[in-house]
Amino acid sequence: MRKIYLQLLLSFIYLLGISAASTAQVVISQIYGGGGNSGATLKNDFIEIFNRGTSSVNLTGWSVQYASATGTTWTKTDLTNVTLAPGQYYLIQEAVGAGGTVNLPTPDATGTIAMSATAGKVVLLNVNTLITAGTSCPTGATVQDIVGFGTTANCFEGAGPTPAPSNTVAVLRAGNGCTDNNINSSDFATGTPNPRNTATALNPCSGPPVLTVSVSTGVNASEPSTNGTFTVTLSAAAPVAGVTVTYTLSGTASSGVDYSDALSGSITIPQGNLLGTITLSPNDDLFFEGTETIGITLNTATNSYTIPVGTSSASINLLDNDSPPSVSVVAGLAAAEPATSGTFTINLSSAAPVGGVSVSYTLSGSALLNTDFSDALAGSILIPAGSSTGTITLNVTDDAFIEGTETIGITLNSATNSFVIGAPNTAIINLNDNDNPPIVINEVYGGGGNGGSNYKNDFIELFNN
Repeated sequence: MRKIYLQLLLSFIYLLGISAASTAQVVISQIYGGGGNSGATLKNDFIEIFNRGTSSVNLTGWSVQYASATGTTWTKTDLTNVTLAPGQYYLIQEAVGAGGTVNLPTPDATGTIAMSATAGKVVLLNVNTLITAGTSCPTGATVQDIVGFGTTANCFEGAGPTPAPSNTVAVLRAGNGCTDNNINSSDFATGTPNPRNTATALNPCSGPPVLTVSVSTGVNASEPSTNGTFTVTLSAAAPVAGVTVTYTLSGTASSGVDYSDALSGSITIPQGNLLGTITLSPNDDLFFEGTETIGITLNTATNSYTIPVGTSSASINLLDNDSPPSVSVVAGLAAAEPATSGTFTINLSSAAPVGGVSVSYTLSGSALLNTDFSDALAGSILIPAGSSTGTITLNVTDDAFIEGTETIGITLNSATNSFVIGAPNTAIINLNDNDNPPIVINEVYGGGGNGGSNYKNDFIELFNN
């Protein structure tokens, strides 16, 4: 008796696991395996799923998988990247038969599974990994719903499988997909196949859904001709007449200068579609601007769609293809005591823009600050708007020391207004001394006492200068 109780307990836990997996809001709402069979009107088998919940669910990476009524080998069809709104259907077309005269409505996903018309097992999973061979009844967190259809199916929710379908009859979830008591035998009934896809009118199970519009970053724009994009997404497929969304553009990039599109516009997403793309065309100008931004804000939407604040805006970059303007330096006039100033010339590769270009520099060399020249070792020069050159002047100190020729070097450090330090970024000028020694060697004679010499001795003559 204890063994019987244990077996019953294990069976209950097993069924509970299946039931728990089937409480997800996206469920299998219809199965038809008689497509193209004798007497069938429809050419294809199909599986239909349905969002009976109150929030949207993205089906990327999901799959439906099928096995025969008592089989342990599974085949699958991967679902597409669709966000299923509350009350929205999703149609998966499967194998085509030899008979039938009517095509299915446009499927949302297409597979090649040849299902039995009378009995089998279908599982909806939030992964696309094939169920392990040898598994009769899969369980676990990835299982979103299980339907055993036909009287011989050995995997089902609740006390038993659905009633048996046929070549001309499908099994349909009650309440147009809304009923889910985790009991296949009572949640489903047989009926005329009624395939519904994402374009079918919504059937919310708990009142009308909130229809929303959002925008997200697409592709960055770049000069010379790579268009930028934003993606506009609807929470449910657009109804008849579509959904028109208005927007405004902003950012550091300028309309008419950096891109050709107007600052305001609209996009219409046609009936049955969830996505729309706004494309922006860059202008290939000749100015270096660095990376700029283009922002978008959604303003209004038609057909009862609303725009939540948190998803109403996005931004992309506009990448420049122009090289940055540069700054270089060359030696000018040499300095000289007592009062000839030395100079360096600063050159811009293009005229300074509005605000001018400020260039910072440091001085070095063998000449000394406050001894040989009076200018600070670090400084800057502002080249005004419209100009492309500037002169740094160094003022000489007329000291009384004999120093010979000295040097003053300059190194450019940084520049403003998007200018960069180019080459050459260093230069050197001379500082010529005007001081002479007080006593100098005036004459040297080494031929004293030699043949023809008038003097008996060599000599050196000094002179007080």
